[in-house]
Amino acid sequence: GGVLTRGWLATLDLAEDREGLLQGGLFRDFYRRIGKEASFDVVQAEQAFWAMLREAGVEVRLEVPLDRVGVEAGRLTLLETPMGTVGAPYFVDATDTADLAFRAGASFTQGREDTGLDGRSMAATLVFRMEGLPWGAVFLALNYDGQVRRTGAGAWGRSG
Repeated sequence: GGVLTRGWLATLDLAEDREGLLQGGLFRDFYRRIGKEASFDVVQAEQAFWAMLREAGVEVRLEVPLDRVGVEAGRLTLLETPMGTVGAPYFVDATDTADLAFRAGASFTQGREDTGLDGRSMAATLVFRMEGLPWGAVFLALNYDGQVRRTGAGAWGRSG
């Protein structure tokens, strides 16, 4: 959620076949809540995330420093923080650093090493917001070779 709500990366990569959207489960619920559009309003997306967490009864703790994690038989069982100890059947590390997952011993890859192609890092996506642009001109500039790269909420691509 943070890449979408804090990073403003507000366009989803969707996979479809003749019968429709291939993604399901929680994603499909989120997609429905944001209006079934590939590009969306990030404020509406954040509201959808919070509503889904609230409805599921998830206790959210933000920016809590970790003192220690407890792992038993390869499973994270508790967190020790300056505010006390937290035990739960499940924990979700939604941080950009994955500190909790790392400290609990989760496996990980760096960069593109899981592809076997090379040791390079993944490319960062430059996201920025502009106001006051004539939307029709943006659409025409990005509609090269008959390939439309825009929705009502966003545009991407190159011209020429």
